[in-house]
Amino acid sequence: MHSQLNHGSPPRLIAVEEFFADPAFSHPSISPDGSKIAYLAPAHGRRNVWVRGVNADHADAVCVSHDDRRGITTYYWGDDSRWVLYLQDTDGNEDWHLYRVDLSRPDEPAEDLTPLPRGHVSSVPSRCRRTRAACSSP
Repeated sequence: MHSQLNHGSPPRLIAVEEFFADPAFSHPSISPDGSKIAYLAPAHGRRNVWVRGVNADHADAVCVSHDDRRGITTYYWGDDSRWVLYLQDTDGNEDWHLYRVDLSRPDEPAEDLTPLPRGHVSSVPSRCRRTRAACSSP
């Protein structure tokens, strides 16, 4: 296989800030009912969860998490497409909590489903992505 490298000039230097910047959009997923798409994108100076209709544009999307401190890296759809769950720690303390957002009320604060002082949720098995409760693995 022949490489298409430009040997005439060096590649553009990338600033450290640009190299480590959050992407404009990442980790898209379709809701279980196929009507919505969720993804991570910047808001409030951090990576947050956005939701929009599958045929809509980002301009029509709603930021459903309101994190302005750390940024969100992991989210899940609830089984019925009404809820989005996401994991978040506090300022890097690694005490992960599971939050739930009601998409019928995206401007309301997310509910902490694990309000323990030193909570630690590492993942959410699909059997636990129900609308009203979280569960623990055996």
